[in-house]
Amino acid sequence: MLRPSSRRGFTLIETMITITILAIIIAMAAPGFATWMRNLKIRSVAEKMLGNLQTARNEAIRRNTSVRFSLVTNLTSGCALSSAGTAAVVTVGTTSPAGACDTARIDGFSAAEGATQVTVAAVDAAAAAQSSVVFSGLGLVTTTVVPAMQKITLDSAPAGTYRKLQIEITPGGAVRMCDPAVIVATDPRICVF
Repeated sequence: MLRPSSRRGFTLIETMITITILAIIIAMAAPGFATWMRNLKIRSVAEKMLGNLQTARNEAIRRNTSVRFSLVTNLTSGCALSSAGTAAVVTVGTTSPAGACDTARIDGFSAAEGATQVTVAAVDAAAAAQSSVVFSGLGLVTTTVVPAMQKITLDSAPAGTYRKLQIEITPGGAVRMCDPAVIVATDPRICVF
């Protein structure tokens, strides 16, 4: 006796409907996904800078000597100091690393490693552009050599609805990341400077 076989699987029409629905969902999610990715790039660069600043302070304490964190244009021998630099170097002493970023550094990074669409703006307490901060052997910020940067603002290029982040450096040497969009005084993410 023959049994009728049951049909299994999708028909061509069911497959096309499924693909159409998935395409609509992906098209709706793509702009949000792009914003999310850009925010991750900003955060990645901010965390690298924060880590380099903490390394500079820790090395200053460990070596009991001045250590300098500088924003630079790149990590080659042709580097220049820049308050908008997307690369950074940590060097022992107070001497400018300009022109020697590829040698004699403790640590360093370039935004090209993580995010090329991130903009950087570093300023001192008077809102003047600064490219360096020097930590003393006690871990304090010293301004005897160069005016010290107090905050670094990281944003996206081109500007949009992306999340800005800011790194603050206190005279006592504390380094922290904050969110300039937060305005509630009791929120720990609030920026002080």
